[in-house]
Amino acid sequence: MSLHAAGPVQICFAASDAWVSRAICWLTYSKISHVLITFYDVSLGQVMVVQADRGFQVVPWKKWCEGNAVVARYTLPAPADLQLDVLQEVVEYLGASHSTRSLLKLLLLRRWRRRYKGQFSPPGKRICAEAAALYLQKIGLLYGSATIYTSEDLLALLAGTVGAELVQGESFGA
Repeated sequence: MSLHAAGPVQICFAASDAWVSRAICWLTYSKISHVLITFYDVSLGQVMVVQADRGFQVVPWKKWCEGNAVVARYTLPAPADLQLDVLQEVVEYLGASHSTRSLLKLLLLRRWRRRYKGQFSPPGKRICAEAAALYLQKIGLLYGSATIYTSEDLLALLAGTVGAELVQGESFGA
């Protein structure tokens, strides 16, 4: 799939009232249950969300907002061309299965404050934090091994990243 994206690409952290979201927050000691990537699609004329939720998919921002609450949203300090190139790589996962088994392993490990090192999901499957972590690695904001990150880990990373801009409200630049 080829995107017709324009900047900015943003990383959003969210939660909802859904039981899965509440369970993830409880198991990870966090107010965040989900991380996603947003971008403006020029051909569709709207902001789109790239997420791993019941499979890796792209949905309109307005539709996504109907059942979710944004906790924080960051514009990233990386060249726009690089971000859009890497975004194109990320969308190659579209249609991939959501790794429910990996999510359960991650949640149980995090509940007991343990970390997992290495590739967490089997090939061809992703969980939301893993997809966002891979994106951040490819644009040069996340270094080191392929340690699995929770949404909370990624929020802390961006909160401490020089040049990462916390964006408030629901406005997007095109």
